[in-house]
Amino acid sequence: MTHNELIHTYGDLVNHLDESFDDELRHLVEFDQLNWLPWIGSEWRNAKHRILIVAESHYGAKRGETAIQEKLDACAGDPMFTREIVLETGVGNWYASRLFGNIHRALLRTDALNEDSRTALWRHLAFCNFIQRPMENESARPAPTEFFSGWRCFVELLKVLHPETVIFIGVSAANHFDGAMSAMGMKHEIRVDQYRNGAYPRRFSVTYDGMVSTMVAIRHASQYFSWDIWNRYLQESLPDTLDYLRGFVFGNYEPSFDNDLSHEQESGRTIPKGLPVHLGHKPVLACDYQEINKALGCPDYDDPKFISVGHAQWDADDLSVKIFRRGSSGRWSRQSEEVPVQRLPFMMAMLLAAIYRVQHPTEGKISLIGESVVAPQDLDLMKEQLKNWSVSLATGLKMVKDILNRIDLEQL
Repeated sequence: MTHNELIHTYGDLVNHLDESFDDELRHLVEFDQLNWLPWIGSEWRNAKHRILIVAESHYGAKRGETAIQEKLDACAGDPMFTREIVLETGVGNWYASRLFGNIHRALLRTDALNEDSRTALWRHLAFCNFIQRPMENESARPAPTEFFSGWRCFVELLKVLHPETVIFIGVSAANHFDGAMSAMGMKHEIRVDQYRNGAYPRRFSVTYDGMVSTMVAIRHASQYFSWDIWNRYLQESLPDTLDYLRGFVFGNYEPSFDNDLSHEQESGRTIPKGLPVHLGHKPVLACDYQEINKALGCPDYDDPKFISVGHAQWDADDLSVKIFRRGSSGRWSRQSEEVPVQRLPFMMAMLLAAIYRVQHPTEGKISLIGESVVAPQDLDLMKEQLKNWSVSLATGLKMVKDILNRIDLEQL
């Protein structure tokens, strides 16, 4: 980037920022509570979800990276430094950054973002560092007392910004959350989740000024960071937040996600083309529902796209069956059906009982699975709908019957 381009870009910094909080924020700077003004995207104030990303600090470079080190040396007295870093690495992508690349992947499951996507993302996010002094190098660590006292400053920042959701990149600050909040007499809650990828993630919240900020802490996005694991965790913890981010970053087009292999094989995997692997439900086995229905001459191939057996969206340790549906907007529908595997046989039995009742109306008092007629006035409607979908029902049930003949139920 040329010198003129650099000046022009920094001149356009205000186009990406909301500076309406700056008077209150500079008050914190004047009282030595903040060294660096947080990045606040231009769309953040009026965003449906106010999301604040919190990293640990600014870190010095590895030996030999003199240009970056010189800039870091000068950052301590520059309140705009954090904003410049976000502009350069998050929005501008001027040089490679493991931190920002992994933040993008943890939030969106991809770092393959074009300029418009990066701009849209960071205009809707706020970003700050918890420790308000630069670390000497990548191996330097803040003292425990700095994390403890950092919460007092951070609460003051919350009172200015009022974020709905806070995502900590690193769990060190969360280690001192309970003690700091108790010492400050603030209402708070914290939960330690199951160990994964070298860290115990946290879900916690604090109440202030009559509102609650919900917070999540994940492993620091540096070395050995598995963005796949942490994207799943964030999707589990903050599904509405991640859906919201994907909505305005990607719009109605489906991005190329980093592990959407589109029928390519990797480590024994074959992924049907277009199968969404970035949503809360994580497929283990999947088939192209649309193609199967078309091949068998069944009419139900409009919005349902795939059927999957995989990790349930409500708990990655549960197994569920899901039908992925795509709405008229082109996005994956929230009305996609998902059922725990242990309930599906009984749901199938209920469907078969309904079909039997329609075929044997004179045997109305016979109950196959203990079912009761709740709305007798709608039995004709049930009969009509079963007839309308007779091709799909007969084809699918013949498939089920054939597979049942192939498996040994005693081995379940």
